[in-house]
Amino acid sequence: MTLKSAIMQMYYGERGNYELTPLSEVYRERLKAYVQNDAELCKALTHEQLELHKKTTESLEALHAEAVENNYLEGFRFGFLMGLDVSQTPPQNREMFQKNLTTK
Repeated sequence: MTLKSAIMQMYYGERGNYELTPLSEVYRERLKAYVQNDAELCKALTHEQLELHKKTTESLEALHAEAVENNYLEGFRFGFLMGLDVSQTPPQNREMFQKNLTTK
């Protein structure tokens, strides 16, 4: 098996794809609790309240999606800048830096 660069892993969808990111057990537990609570709440609401709840939920989901996308983009930018910093290591430090990478 040959290792591909991070860019090629992204290109082939092996990394950077949120759908492939495993969900934690804590996430699953919280999602289960949310679904149960939401179902109970919806049963107790009047028709008008249920419509308002649906609109509120849709707005919250859109807000969350926007936040996730912004955080992903910022994380990518920061990672890219870190890569630039490493690639621009002064020549006198490059050899020491490369030795540290290969010995760990």
